[in-house]
Amino acid sequence: MKPPLILLFTADADVQQRLEEALHGSSAIVLVARNLRDALEIILAKGRALDCAIVDIDQEFGGITLLGALGAYRDRVSVIV
Repeated sequence: MKPPLILLFTADADVQQRLEEALHGSSAIVLVARNLRDALEIILAKGRALDCAIVDIDQEFGGITLLGALGAYRDRVSVIV
């Protein structure tokens, strides 16, 4: 069984640290995007393989735009906002 592939979209290092703590000991792979460009590149490259996206919404940061891009995979990717 393949490990879960998670996209984390946040500029907040504390959010990343908390997620890493929560997933400690699991086989999950977390792809961290600190800006919209990186997040969109991950979605284009790995969209169908993603299992979950955790989005830290910040209008200046582009979270709403990212949610729109994830809509293309709504049947496949669970999104946590």
